[in-house]
Amino acid sequence: MVEHPGRHREWHEALERLVPGLEAELERVQGSGEPDQGFTF
Repeated sequence: MVEHPGRHREWHEALERLVPGLEAELERVQGSGEPDQGFTF
């Protein structure tokens, strides 16, 4: 399977935007002590 550089770069940039938000959400939820609250999945 051959990856298209343009598509891979797009996906990578989208992932870089997404991941910090997920990390912040996880930290906020874990810090509250109630893992079942705050998730947007």
